[in-house]
Amino acid sequence: DLPIEELIALIDTETDDNRYRQLSRILLVKGEALKEEGEFDRLFPILLYLLKQNADERKSALQRDCALMVFQQLAQGEIAEHLLDHLDNEDFGQKDIVYLILNRLGGDVVNAVIRRLVAAQNKSAMKTLTTALLRIGPPAIPSLIGMLKDDRWQVARTAAVILGEMGSRDSVKDLLLAAYHMDNRVRIEAIRSLARIGGREATEGLVDLLSDKNPAVRRQAITWMGITRNEKALQPLLQLVMKRDVLGKSLSLKKEALLAVGRIGDRRALETLFRLVRKRYLLASGRWDELKILAVETIGQLGGDSSREFLEKISARGGRIGKACSRMLETMEQRTAPGNE
Repeated sequence: DLPIEELIALIDTETDDNRYRQLSRILLVKGEALKEEGEFDRLFPILLYLLKQNADERKSALQRDCALMVFQQLAQGEIAEHLLDHLDNEDFGQKDIVYLILNRLGGDVVNAVIRRLVAAQNKSAMKTLTTALLRIGPPAIPSLIGMLKDDRWQVARTAAVILGEMGSRDSVKDLLLAAYHMDNRVRIEAIRSLARIGGREATEGLVDLLSDKNPAVRRQAITWMGITRNEKALQPLLQLVMKRDVLGKSLSLKKEALLAVGRIGDRRALETLFRLVRKRYLLASGRWDELKILAVETIGQLGGDSSREFLEKISARGGRIGKACSRMLETMEQRTAPGNE
């Protein structure tokens, strides 16, 4: 007949395992009664207390497991839906506690969160529910992979975004399939997520997209390999830059690749860039000078003694490329001047 508050006080000081287990069972019965009465807000601090008990290293292993068992039984069902209602409320100030509870529920609550996310009508709700899935973490991955196969492009795109933010290596194969989705919006988000996740398999998939028929897809693959500084993508990007193209049809793509090389910041690219600047073009040389000037800027961005020596040598030749080298040398001097380092 003890009030819940007094019962919790007893549990808090109990050291005997059997007695602790008996008191926990009583707390579970009282908690279930609150659930039946719809007193979900009164359960909220009890759930948080049980998580603290489970994390308390001063408690025995049996006591911590017992606290977790009671938590899991009380937190499922209608109370989980009630917690998700709180996430929908922009004025609710204890969302981090809700996220903590959802994290410990794990896979038991994933489908409820996804169901609400799919039906969400505003950005605020989508943001909080996305955060909930991110806090739940790996247990949410199988359901998110299932979302990638949804016929609705909005649902598939949302799943691609979340999997990328999770950095889920387990989802790479499915994201590679999504990178060839019928809807470009899904393709682009899948590309971004693959770039964020990185690794050999994801990088190889992105490299394959460099020859895709869709220019926007090729550009996204290049851009995100640069943004994420994917060193494994360096050689494929340099090969694209140096690929023979007499008519200049891939000039804009080559420029994007150079920008990505600069972002990656790996000086192993220098020798290839030196060759590009020295290269002679018989047709439309003025148009190719734009590419060379961008290569000069990338060389300066990568820096180092060999870059400086090369730029000094080419600047002595004069002309449009020589002037670009001179400007870049000045920029490098300013960058290394005292106070600017």
